[in-house]
Amino acid sequence: YFDGKDFREELLALLPLEDHTTADIIFGKLEDLFKSHGLPLDKINLTVTDGAPAMIGKNKGL
Repeated sequence: YFDGKDFREELLALLPLEDHTTADIIFGKLEDLFKSHGLPLDKINLTVTDGAPAMIGKNKGL
């Protein structure tokens, strides 16, 4: 975010992922988190992943 003087970044949350993790499950958790903090999805401009299949799947990824 931009605080008026500098661009800053902060860790918003660490989310537990129970059971299996598909792109749909991960997206749902992120969507709920963003909504709970009043962050519209159209303002998200970057997502960084570790390359796990559920994140960058060939047919369906986050």
